[in-house]
Amino acid sequence: MKTILIFTQEYLHNKQPAAGGTGSFYTKYVSSLLEKGYKVVVFGNSSMALEEKQGNLHICLLKKNYFKKHFVQELFRSIGKRLKIAALEAFFLKKEVRHLTNELKRFLKKEDIHPDVIETHDWNGISLFLDELHIPYVVRAHGCYTILNKYFGYNTSLGVSLIEREALKKASHLICVSKSSQLMYEETFSKKGTIITNGVACYGEQDFSQTIPFSVFFFGTVTLKKGFDTALSVFNKLLKKNPKTTLHIIGKGYKDYLRKNNLGEIKNVVDYGFLEGDELKKTLQKANVFIFPSRGETFGLALCEAMAIGKAVVAADIPSFRDIITHKENGFIAKNDDEYYEYITKLFEDETLNKTIAEKALQTIQNQYNFEKTIESSLLYYQKITDTK
Repeated sequence: MKTILIFTQEYLHNKQPAAGGTGSFYTKYVSSLLEKGYKVVVFGNSSMALEEKQGNLHICLLKKNYFKKHFVQELFRSIGKRLKIAALEAFFLKKEVRHLTNELKRFLKKEDIHPDVIETHDWNGISLFLDELHIPYVVRAHGCYTILNKYFGYNTSLGVSLIEREALKKASHLICVSKSSQLMYEETFSKKGTIITNGVACYGEQDFSQTIPFSVFFFGTVTLKKGFDTALSVFNKLLKKNPKTTLHIIGKGYKDYLRKNNLGEIKNVVDYGFLEGDELKKTLQKANVFIFPSRGETFGLALCEAMAIGKAVVAADIPSFRDIITHKENGFIAKNDDEYYEYITKLFEDETLNKTIAEKALQTIQNQYNFEKTIESSLLYYQKITDTK
């Protein structure tokens, strides 16, 4: 196995708009594959076109404008969505997926590229026609809209859900990123995926020298889905007890959140915005305690990033977080605002407890959620399916 193709609609790149979890994962994933000597092709679409070749990496992202070019199809697609006619909406969404798949075929032929395996994500039903390429392909369950809607209340359309179901029904090889993710996909699509947990880079020993006393860090997009309202409520309670308490936000959307909720500037809040690389690591190390009040995740990647720094975390009582955290051992699981307040206060006031929890958090990542293990397990899985094609 020499060449791996990533088929995606999201990829983190300095010439692309900010990406979510899927895009961040694939950028880091591709970097690791290149370090191991593989040739990697990234193909898909985005709001901005990108063509780039560098060493063993070839990126080709087409501008996502199918429905702008086919405005009659867009009209009928939107009518189907508005009237909740799933078959009508899905009919035209499939045309977009078909178009992108055909563009992939043309690209591979033009560039004389012969991938050994293709990996793609589960959302938007992007894998629906990949079987026509007669190349083994893997769908990694980053969290499709059907799952996010069913388990976490995210809005989605019936048409999108329909093509996601069709695409996953056809997929022979599904990777689930956690035990809870595997259960969700089995319950929803009657398809039991292979568990290959996501992971993060391990940074080594804890560094408490930069810690800001009485600081609570919120790491993620500032939305209700990520539980920012809970974080703000808990912070206000902590602030009443100790005026030195500060809330630090790493992620997009804080100013939008204030505007949408008619809130003015809030004292003792530090907004870093979206960070990555060394700047992210340096900022994460300042945290005294992390709060993760998300209402739903298929995996806790940001949670693992915080634990990998060697920091204490207090997280929501959801299945994906319970997969990672053993309550009161390597972190805390909180069921309500009062419990968040109680556990964060304990971690503020008991330095020994804070360091012990943080140390065990780091050990958990090193032993179970190390990104190197994610890479190794994925490559073994690729080898298995290519050997049996």
